[in-house]
Amino acid sequence: MKPMDVVTDFVLIGARSYVNSSTLLSEARKALARHLVPEARWHHPVVDAQFHGEVLSNGVFRFFAGTQAPTAEATAGAKTVMRFQDRNWAYTAVFLEDTGRPVERRLERRRGVGDLQLAGDYSGRCLIDVGTADDLFANAIEANKQIHLLTVSAKPGPFRVVNLFMRRVPLQPPVSNQEGSCWLPLVIRNIGVRRRDDSIATLSAVSLPDTFVKPFEVAFALFEQP
Repeated sequence: MKPMDVVTDFVLIGARSYVNSSTLLSEARKALARHLVPEARWHHPVVDAQFHGEVLSNGVFRFFAGTQAPTAEATAGAKTVMRFQDRNWAYTAVFLEDTGRPVERRLERRRGVGDLQLAGDYSGRCLIDVGTADDLFANAIEANKQIHLLTVSAKPGPFRVVNLFMRRVPLQPPVSNQEGSCWLPLVIRNIGVRRRDDSIATLSAVSLPDTFVKPFEVAFALFEQP
């Protein structure tokens, strides 16, 4: 099967000037379901995602079929590389930005994180809305960012939290409620911290207790802004 290109029409969330990682995940997921594997054929698929730089414009998701990773040449210049895998299928999607196609739409997203409690550096628990896959992506990432900012709240700032990569993230929410909210506990446990020249890199295990969702991992970089 030849690679398939799916043209994007992103939206910016809130006051952001860039396309955030949850939007990239959501749009790639929708493109996968619409053009390659209908959700009726899904059996708890997961995605690994790497984010290589800020996305400021639209472009294309280029999908490669099969378990073998695309060549370095095929992924050269990609801002994001996502690996989707299920019991009977696998695809890799790379996002190739087109700076001539600016993102022109903007959307306000309702708050989907509550009762946030710190439980050690870069660790904690909260409630998040998981009514849809979009909610799951956005709120799990936002909860992690808020836990990071709470951890350094006593230090001079401001700070910026950047999503580096995610592993084994579920594509389907544990409970689906297309008509409204569905709040569940989320637990974030830090499993690694590494100091870099200009930032702190963290790795966290994220879980939704008492659901079929297996723990997944998220890595962030914490930058002190001038």
